[in-house]
Amino acid sequence: MALRLSFINEILSTIDDPSYLEIGFGDGTVFESVNSTNKICCDPSPTRTDNFNANKNCILLSSDNFFAQNTKQFDFIFIDGQHEYDYVRRDFFNAMNNLKENGYVMLHDCNPPNEWRCRPISQFVHGEPWNGDGGYRLLMELYTTTTEYNWVTTYEDEGCCLVWKGERTPIPLSEMNWTTFNMHRKEILNLMPMSEIIKVIVNQ
Repeated sequence: MALRLSFINEILSTIDDPSYLEIGFGDGTVFESVNSTNKICCDPSPTRTDNFNANKNCILLSSDNFFAQNTKQFDFIFIDGQHEYDYVRRDFFNAMNNLKENGYVMLHDCNPPNEWRCRPISQFVHGEPWNGDGGYRLLMELYTTTTEYNWVTTYEDEGCCLVWKGERTPIPLSEMNWTTFNMHRKEILNLMPMSEIIKVIVNQ
């Protein structure tokens, strides 16, 4: 948690008066410590409700309902809600449609260590590790199809993927499955150490 918070704050430090949206409040550890005076969070069922309800910038809505009524654009959007593919995919494209031109979207849990960590949420038992399949499957899709977005992913913290608008050439894959992802994960995710990503972004 501390790593992703530090990473977010390093990126936000490169933006003047950054606006920040967080999808998925959880217990509020990240949201409450993000260095932005213009931040909003939505979550239909936060893990902690006392601090969520006490914060006027926290909205008790699903991400779908939030985006349906949102009229703002943001410099940085952190997607950390439901981690299954259909949800992550919807959140991502909604986020890109609500992102400022030079903004960033960040996805979490994009570099799962094994396929078991991507099992359906129906098989998840509280206390067990789980990444979901949303992050890696979305990035496989973008890798093979998109001409509009670029990204880079940290080795650390289960893979924090930073996405921004920019031209690229799609690259085909033989199959869209875990085996192919695992074989080509470094290229698909564009993996780099967090410290190197920060240097690149800060020095842009």
